[in-house]
Amino acid sequence: MLTDAVLSGDEASFFFSHYVSSDAGSRASLRESRRSNNGFGFGGSDLGELLYASGTKRRIPTGVSSDLLTLFYFDQVKGDFRVAWRINTQEPFTYSETLSPGTATQAAAPNQACNKLYYSADGSDGVDLFASSVSN
Repeated sequence: MLTDAVLSGDEASFFFSHYVSSDAGSRASLRESRRSNNGFGFGGSDLGELLYASGTKRRIPTGVSSDLLTLFYFDQVKGDFRVAWRINTQEPFTYSETLSPGTATQAAAPNQACNKLYYSADGSDGVDLFASSVSN
């Protein structure tokens, strides 16, 4: 199954979940494909064990920074919303931490300058859309 499509701002990278519903155990289910010959392949590169699924719980991409070094995702394994980093686009993501912009954040994505985060979370009327800016 192919789900959870996230396209980078420059439309050169495509992040997605690729899994079989009967999968069990730890495995790479979150992938990145780079545009080649005006299209994307569905094999995609392994983004590292940090983003592996566990049993039927997955890491679900929701947004990526313009430099492709920061990935925002919902972590079904840990039960929270997280952000992960890598040192360059040829390396896997190796570090993550919890990101809590709002109660029960479901998805988040940054603007191009990475100084504003748009996210959906519990609001006064169910799930609402919010924005949070970096303050210096």
